[in-house]
Amino acid sequence: MKRFVLFVSIFAMMSLLLVSISCQSEGATQKADVSKAVATQKLDKDAKNNASDKSGEKLAAATAAARLSETPDKVVVYYFHGDFRCPTCTKMQELSEQAIKGAFATQLASGKLEFKEVNTDHAENAHFKKDYELYTKSLVMVAYKDGKQLAWKNCEKIWELVRNPVGFISYVQDEIRSYLGE
Repeated sequence: MKRFVLFVSIFAMMSLLLVSISCQSEGATQKADVSKAVATQKLDKDAKNNASDKSGEKLAAATAAARLSETPDKVVVYYFHGDFRCPTCTKMQELSEQAIKGAFATQLASGKLEFKEVNTDHAENAHFKKDYELYTKSLVMVAYKDGKQLAWKNCEKIWELVRNPVGFISYVQDEIRSYLGE
């Protein structure tokens, strides 16, 4: 079973690497960053060893929520992209918006939840790449309390789930619920 999980993890990482590289337009530096991030992600996945198991995903979401020392008064979900927008990247943004608007209308209206699209190729947004360790298009959740950042998470599984809209939306909604403390 562990060999199967390792195989699935390696296959997923290679797929992520190929998609990430095809979406990049900024050259060798970003490709090196992608390789480094993929290697880091592989180590994290091996450590967690929960593959795509739904109960493992819920456990990971619960663990993320437990890391929040306080209940946030606001959660901001950022979709980060660059100037170049491939169809896959556009689809990830569309599915993210569907996930949020479809299940969190009350939280959006109250201001407890926000969705922001950010182009990191614009000079004023370049700091986000370093702030959230971005190497490609990403969906990042950030929890705030009294205007101070409590925690953040890059929802990297969106790359694996982009061709599975139901799974994508469920994953994003579960992650948001964990950050909202629901």
